[in-house]
Amino acid sequence: MVVAGACKENPTASLAGAPSQVVVNPAAVKLAAGDSTNLSVKVLDQTGTPLQGSVQATSVDPTKATVGVAGDALPDPTHTTTVLRVHAIAVGTTYVRVTGLGLTDSAKVQVQ
Repeated sequence: MVVAGACKENPTASLAGAPSQVVVNPAAVKLAAGDSTNLSVKVLDQTGTPLQGSVQATSVDPTKATVGVAGDALPDPTHTTTVLRVHAIAVGTTYVRVTGLGLTDSAKVQVQ
């Protein structure tokens, strides 16, 4: 005997669409002074689906590293990923703070 059940509605539907977290990848980088690297940023809902929306990024200590939008990054056709460029200035540690759709995450930047 086989019994099959079905839901009338998607049980996770209420989790979709509302921003749940900002994810910065990688979460930590090590750079030599003068070097640069990219970070990718996504805002996700509770189901892990990337959402469209703008993000803002700042360096906690711009004397150690600066951050801006990576102008040479390939465009994201889904508009759900922002690529940031981090440029190491001087030896020390700082954080890049990223905010999107009301949520915040950060990435550690260690300049050697």
